[in-house]
Amino acid sequence: MKARLAALFLSALLALSVGCGGYRAPSVWPSPPPGPPSRVPASPQAPEAETPAPRISPVEYRAMVSAFNARLMDEAELLIRAGLYEYNWWGSYSGDPDGVDLDAMTQLVMEWLSQHFDADADSIAAACRELAAAYADITAADVDGEAPAEISGLVDVLVSAYYQLYTIVTQPSGTLQEFVPMLCSCTYSITTAGAALTSALEAG
Repeated sequence: MKARLAALFLSALLALSVGCGGYRAPSVWPSPPPGPPSRVPASPQAPEAETPAPRISPVEYRAMVSAFNARLMDEAELLIRAGLYEYNWWGSYSGDPDGVDLDAMTQLVMEWLSQHFDADADSIAAACRELAAAYADITAADVDGEAPAEISGLVDVLVSAYYQLYTIVTQPSGTLQEFVPMLCSCTYSITTAGAALTSALEAG
């Protein structure tokens, strides 16, 4: 899966390189996308635990983060594919004097995902909520010993980039010229942070 995802992300950056205006990775990485929200969706929220979470070992913490990383990368792959579909569709209508119907585009991309990847708007939204709950579990985890700051920091970057990617793909707005740099930035952030997180987990 890692090789397939890496190839997809590379293809995305190459395909979008012209639209990104010769996009270059920032000098400091991993870089969150421009203006990401500070947290994942607030609704729905899991109820607050009445008792403190049980303490877990560093090994259990790493396993929790590893499972989260794998799930997020799977969902990001779907969103990147959807974003490339939108980029191609949007670009083909960019000169239309009647403008671009973004709602129609979103509906078409969800139908395309359903046909080719057994995913749709409902399943993608459910995955976002599940990742939000898993992220909350990770941040609230009581680790026996100190959780590596590098790991938690990379998780934060991944969540920020994933949520921004989810937002721009499922709720596109503005112009194609605004959409493309955001898609590039999210792709870059998820690619680099995901790889760095995998390396950090394996190093432990």
